[in-house]
Parts: sequence; C-alpha cells; structure tokens
Amino acid sequence: MRRILLLGMPLALLMGSSANAQSENEPSPPYPTTTQCYNEALRWARLHAQPGTQEYYDEFYEYFYTNCPNTQD
Repeated sequence: MRRILLLGMPLALLMGSSANAQSENEPSPPYPTTTQCYNEALRWARLHAQPGTQEYYDEFYEYFYTNCPNTQD
C-alpha cells in the first residue's frame, strides 16, 4: 500500500527540500529558452502580418531563426 502512495507523489517531494534548494539557487541562463523565443516569434509575426497567411509564417521563421540561434531548454 505504501508503494502505491509513493508512485503518485511528485519527484521533488520524494527527494526532499534539497532538490528545490538547488534549482532556486541556479542562475538563470543568459539566453532565452526555446519556448520563450518561440512565443516571442509568434508575437512578432502577429504584429507584422495577418495570422494564417504566408507572410505570417515568413515573419515567424525569419524572427525565430535570426534571433534565437542558441535556444536551449
């Protein structure tokens, strides 16, 4: 019965507070994550073209591949 309860718990709770302390003390990376850069590219494309058009996709890809060359998660 105890094993079943442990399987449903988040990993951070099973590992204790030391796992949380390490992640809180790590500096943020000097580059945006892929998700952050993707969202910014979508925002840029929406500002410069009508969504769903070829121009929209061109704006998105141009922004993403020009401004997000070193994105990592």
